[in-house]
Amino acid sequence: MERERILRALEDAYFEIADPDEETFAEFLKSWDLDPGFPVAWVAETVIEAVETLAARKFGWYWEPLRDDYNFSGEFAFVLVDPQTHRCLTFSESPTGGHSVAVVLRITSIDEAVEAVQYLLSLIGN
Repeated sequence: MERERILRALEDAYFEIADPDEETFAEFLKSWDLDPGFPVAWVAETVIEAVETLAARKFGWYWEPLRDDYNFSGEFAFVLVDPQTHRCLTFSESPTGGHSVAVVLRITSIDEAVEAVQYLLSLIGN
């Protein structure tokens, strides 16, 4: 999917979720290191809303911000379930036989947000 369309979907989703005055989603992500109380939920919810808008359907989601011992690491674990098939779209198996139902995506910049949306859409088949 083209980058401009994803950027537009991210901006629209951000304005719906965060209701900012003038700030864009890209500017919000740039303020990352400056604010210890950074609202990470806005990042995850913006990505989810953009994915659902671009896919033109709703999905079941679970997400969690990943942290080191003290701080948010910039990574999110996402679980994505298709409500029509009840299939976990983020399920994976490692070469050693381990299983995971989540994917870990780093989202600290607008480029990483676009990549996250592209990746999640690829799991859906868009």
